[in-house]
Amino acid sequence: MPSGLRRASTAANNFGARLRVLRRAKGLRQQDLAGGEYSAAYISMLESGRTRASMKALEHISRKLGIGVAELLGGVPQPNQAEARLEVARTLLAAEESERALQVLAEVRDKELTPRQHVARLRLEGRAHLQLRNAKAAMPVLQRALLLAQQLNDNVEVAHVRNQIGLCCYYNAAHREAVQHHLACLEAIHRGEVRDAVLEFRVLSNLGNEHGALGELPAAIGYYERALAMANDVVDHERLAGIHAGLAFAYTKQEDYEGAITHARTSFELYEQIGAKKTLPEIMNNLAYLYGKVGNRTRADALLVQAIDGARTNRNLYALPHLILSRAELHKTTDPEQARRFGREALAAAEAAEQREAILSVRLFLAGLETDPTTARVAFDQCLSLARLSVPERERRVLEAHADWEQAHGDVRRAAKLLKEALHK
Repeated sequence: MPSGLRRASTAANNFGARLRVLRRAKGLRQQDLAGGEYSAAYISMLESGRTRASMKALEHISRKLGIGVAELLGGVPQPNQAEARLEVARTLLAAEESERALQVLAEVRDKELTPRQHVARLRLEGRAHLQLRNAKAAMPVLQRALLLAQQLNDNVEVAHVRNQIGLCCYYNAAHREAVQHHLACLEAIHRGEVRDAVLEFRVLSNLGNEHGALGELPAAIGYYERALAMANDVVDHERLAGIHAGLAFAYTKQEDYEGAITHARTSFELYEQIGAKKTLPEIMNNLAYLYGKVGNRTRADALLVQAIDGARTNRNLYALPHLILSRAELHKTTDPEQARRFGREALAAAEAAEQREAILSVRLFLAGLETDPTTARVAFDQCLSLARLSVPERERRVLEAHADWEQAHGDVRRAAKLLKEALHK
């Protein structure tokens, strides 16, 4: 068994065995420990080492057992020690508590760290920013980590950092550059410089995402299937859920909506199992879109209502405007006035969260609902100005959307002029 896989598996099994002993010592059944928040099946998965506990689950289990989280994990860490703080940050990141992880990492003083610990701290900081979808903040941190790892001749850290830099590129829509970073990781693994099954699994899934974004669907599906072939040996349910989400996207692009729904539902179930509250709304949004494509609008709308409620409850301000916009798009053809109301609600949510791209998306949607040519053209011109000022990579999309509107409303000449302008962007 590769060393990276062995460490991940051993850690999960050790925690599971300790949890089983503590539960039995308290005379509790698995369903007792689960309470109303989790299932007995989830506790069983934890005890057998088949999944990792989120911070929320650790806190719940600790309360049920009447002990602290530190004791549940097998010891009482000393918070003034740098390595202990790094471990706390890792635990928080596993639970998607990104902002809390950044707070913990900010308390680590560089002079307390060895060079390799310094690389680890930078990599954790970069990971936290990536979880917050802030690739701009993550990139300089990870570039420092890469330089230091290269100076240390640490091939393992170089590969891990390259993997994260590839994610930065992916989030910045630099998909070709992302592919190059992840291929470099994969080559290091194949040369035997890095022996880490978990990293290989993640790199394969990242390559699937990138080729999918590039529209290279056969390559994307190939990488996803290679990752799935490793899934039984890797304890990473979050990444497995992501692979199924990627396959759902690829099959959607191929208009195989039934196949896409199968993978989207599997992804949803896996994310729900691990309590990934920040990711679930996005998955529910995708699944709702697919139900809409096969004509099950009632199911699609119910999913979006559930996702919107969850996003509001969990203060997921990033997902909220996108979910409301999806609901508006679902009602666009059947109830334009309702769609317009949802669109305005989505715009308010996007403006409250100061999400420039979401603001542009909603304004573009609302412009497309206009029926009066003068009003519509003013709205599209405003979208174009906003794109040029704040989201220049979306300028072409605005021009194409305006051209579609003109084509649909009979001004073929104006539509052709707009498309010609879009081709030069």
